[in-house]
Amino acid sequence: MSDWPSLFGAVGGIIGAVGGTIGAVGGVLGVRAHRRTNELAARTDVRERLEHHERLKPGEPAYVNLERREGHNFATIRLPRSYRALGYAIIDDYGSRRRLNLPALLEANKPYEVQVEHGPPGRERPTAEELLLDLWPGDDWTCACGRRTNPSSDEPHWRWRAPVKAPPPPPGVW
Repeated sequence: MSDWPSLFGAVGGIIGAVGGTIGAVGGVLGVRAHRRTNELAARTDVRERLEHHERLKPGEPAYVNLERREGHNFATIRLPRSYRALGYAIIDDYGSRRRLNLPALLEANKPYEVQVEHGPPGRERPTAEELLLDLWPGDDWTCACGRRTNPSSDEPHWRWRAPVKAPPPPPGVW
């Protein structure tokens, strides 16, 4: 039979075409699986960066104690890591604020005493209701969350708020 080579060629061509189709389908499925893997990795990366961001933030204080000396109110601030900071005393319900005299870089675990307000003669209760610190990462580390870490940006990287706990009045005032 002289057509055997043609028949074998045709069958080989069909087998090759089927194999090519299977390869193409496998390639498409592989691309889809690769995309899903990349999407999952991206979601995991975002979650890990946000968790890292949460671990690096300074934490929330319950309150800040004020200490009264010579008629003025002082607070001591200590943070677990180094942060660049701007601080304010919030003095009324409208959000009026007074800038605190803090250094640009608050070093880790170092106490910083700051005068919250001047106390004129006769006033024993503070007008400050809370302290507000706008914080950015210090020089030693950066946050992986992707948010700005530069104090020149309008929004802080973290915002730390602490209600002010007034010092007890001097004896005989109440």
